[in-house]
Amino acid sequence: MEHSRDWKQELRVQLDNTGNKKEDLLKIIHVCEEYSQQVREYINWISGQVAYIDGIKKQYEQLYNIRFDEPPPKLTPQLPLEQITKEVVLTTKEQKRDAIKNTALAISQPDSEFLANDVFENLTKRGISLGVTKSQNVITTILASFKTDFAKIPGRKGAFKNITNQKVKEVVNK
Repeated sequence: MEHSRDWKQELRVQLDNTGNKKEDLLKIIHVCEEYSQQVREYINWISGQVAYIDGIKKQYEQLYNIRFDEPPPKLTPQLPLEQITKEVVLTTKEQKRDAIKNTALAISQPDSEFLANDVFENLTKRGISLGVTKSQNVITTILASFKTDFAKIPGRKGAFKNITNQKVKEVVNK
């Protein structure tokens, strides 16, 4: 099984390269069905992994209880992630692009506006560093490269609009 496939990005590429004819719309519908099935296979695989792990845990809890005549103590709460790791520094272009894009999509809704500074603050709050001195310039440049997802707002420094739904709306409205 592939472990790092981005179906959303692949679908966006399909949307960008598809017209408005009947067969084009049908092609997108079939691609969506295919991708949905593939994602479900991952969900089933993950569910199986969780069930196996939980089953082993339950067996060992019972074994502990039988052997020591008491339930096992609960796992002590772990330190929050920010206390364990002060900062994760992203070193490759791919890591930076993915983190910036995913953060921007997570903090905005389709057709909403946001600032590159909002992305920077969210990354910083989560302990993620881009490893550069002018992070907001890097964020602005990277967001501007995702033309199918974000549109730069003219006249406003570091301002973007989430346009992820725009292509779908254009197809539906034609």
